[in-house]
Amino acid sequence: MKKAIIIVAFALLLTESLFAMDAMDMQNFIYLRDSGIVLPHLHPIAGIDYISTSTDKTYDREWDKEDIYGTYERSAIWYSIGFGLGDMFETRLFIPTLTHSLESDYLTVRKDESSGASDIWLTTKFAFIQKPYLSFRFGVKFPTGDDTPPSNKLPTGDGQTDLDFSILSAYQPEQAGVAYNVSVGYRLRFEQEESPQYSGYDFDPADEGHFALYIGGKPVEYFGILFGGNGFISTSDDRISSSGFSRNLDDTWRAYFQVGTIIKGYSPIGVNLRADFHFDVAGKNEPAGFTWGMGVEYIPRFY
Repeated sequence: MKKAIIIVAFALLLTESLFAMDAMDMQNFIYLRDSGIVLPHLHPIAGIDYISTSTDKTYDREWDKEDIYGTYERSAIWYSIGFGLGDMFETRLFIPTLTHSLESDYLTVRKDESSGASDIWLTTKFAFIQKPYLSFRFGVKFPTGDDTPPSNKLPTGDGQTDLDFSILSAYQPEQAGVAYNVSVGYRLRFEQEESPQYSGYDFDPADEGHFALYIGGKPVEYFGILFGGNGFISTSDDRISSSGFSRNLDDTWRAYFQVGTIIKGYSPIGVNLRADFHFDVAGKNEPAGFTWGMGVEYIPRFY
């Protein structure tokens, strides 16, 4: 019995480390929710999105699913505001709040949970071509979440800054017709100083490549549906000692791929609804699980 408790406790500690950083729906949000389409001149946008996932599995280093000896639940609310200029430029601010918990289902070893502000994103987008759109987006993630919580809590932030560079292409017909959303990008990730995850060492998370690919259409003017997937892949992380020596953390590179559908509803007054459902299909060193979300945005129509 004592041995079983030790095994489960150790598994939960490893899992806590895994879930503490880089949850898929947090990492890929701007790829899943944003597109190459740029707001009309002098038009603002305001939106709110809710995303939820629950799982008892994780992908290990061999791309296999394994039990986590517990249940991990995560939900996030993303608030966003933005503004378009000249039918070519757009800037948006994404402000997330995160609630997540990790609890043993086998033995009552410990329960970790946290709720609070997470890391915010500020993006700027420029459209080279319109209808269909071809755009470039630059994004900055600021470490506004808590990355050093008490021992019985989970982090709500990564504790470091990211720069994201991406190319996006999208088309959405005004009436019925074919629609698509494609994006690919590179994320430059900076160091986390004195990482609690690595006993006070500086931690250099690996850079990442991100993508999203969705194809579908609008059967009627006010309803649209897209099918596809999104994901990311990274290289291995580094741990940096106080003397500046960098040690590659072997086989810590991460990957995750999911497929699903996005359903959209439009209105003549500029209120748009959204729901999406995604299933994991492959991963490495990342949580598995079904993810769903819903959201609403408002774009005033001045003309």
